[in-house]
This record gives sequence, C-alpha cells and structure tokens, in this order.
Amino acid sequence: MLNIVYDMDDVLINLNNTVCDMLKIPLSTVTLYEIKKCPFLSDDEKERMLKAYARVETFQLARFNPGATRICDVQASGEAEVFIHSTSLTQEIADLKYQRLTSTIPGLKGTNINLVSGTHEKPVFVGTDIIVEDSLENMLKYPETTIKILVDMPYNQYENYGVDPSKHRIIRVTDLNSAVNMVDALVEYYRLGKNMQKVFSM
Repeated sequence: MLNIVYDMDDVLINLNNTVCDMLKIPLSTVTLYEIKKCPFLSDDEKERMLKAYARVETFQLARFNPGATRICDVQASGEAEVFIHSTSLTQEIADLKYQRLTSTIPGLKGTNINLVSGTHEKPVFVGTDIIVEDSLENMLKYPETTIKILVDMPYNQYENYGVDPSKHRIIRVTDLNSAVNMVDALVEYYRLGKNMQKVFSM
C-alpha cells in the first residue's frame, strides 16, 4: 500500500494567486517560499502578504484547483491511500480547511487529513511514499526514497535556492491535474509489480 500525501496551499487551492490578486502584487515577484526573504518584494508588500496568510477570509476566497476532486480516485486501485498534510497559522484556518476538504473531495477520509496549526514550519509526514508539494524547501526534507512531485511555481525554481536538480529525484509538473496524472501512473506502475525507483532511470 502506497501513502500518497498532498499539500493543500497552492497544490489543492490557489492560495498565492488569491493573495497576490487581492493585494495587486505580481505572483512573479514571489521568488522564494519564505516571503520575508523575497528580494523583489517591498517591506510593505511582505507585511501585507503575511497578514493575508493569517486571515481566515483569505482561505475562504481561495479556489480549489482543477484536479482536486480527482485525488482520491486512485484509492479504487486498492494500492494507495491519500492523505492531506498542511500547516495553518491559526486553528480557525485549520478548521476551515478541514470543512472545505471534507465537503469538496470525494473519498477523502477525515482521519487522513493532517492539519498542523499555529506554525508555518512544516514537519515531514512520516511514511510518505509519494509527496505532492509546491514548496521546494519542504520537499527536500523528505528522504531520497520518497518520490517527489513538485507543482511548478515562481517561488520553487531550483536556481533561486542553489539546488542542482540532477542531485534530487524530483518530478516537476505544471499543475495539479498533471500531478494527479503522474500519481495515477506511478500507482499503476506499482500495481504491476514494478520498482517505482526505477522511474528515475528510464
């Protein structure tokens, strides 16, 4: 059985697009995951963005990305279990996320939703076989054996972190639908008795 773990913010929902649209800040200027360190944002822009991340209203406005309702379809194979792993600055935001997830995504078990509140620091979800993330920093915390699917964003480009992609087995995809398609293909590969680690040598 494979444990498939999806991040929520900017994987399942369009959080940063929502914040940038609200504040009239180009998303292209957000070149690092840690807002305080973004070189192309003014101090005022950084402050306004950080305040937006702390408001529950922001998460009410954020829309689910195309493909979100498909993520649990892979469970029908009997070879995979889908989990959500996300952080929130407040418990109120975490509660809203739980409500939105359980009312939107068919087949998602409430017990498979792991919401860490009161922090921006995201721990590793132990036992993950495939991780789908938008944060390069969070993704690189996982062991080499975890298959990593990175949803492409301006703030997760390798060159901005001095990361050599040849040294990290990461599958970069354009959007959530592409990530779901990749997960489905990997699970099918596993169902057929293949070694998924060999995907990177093909």
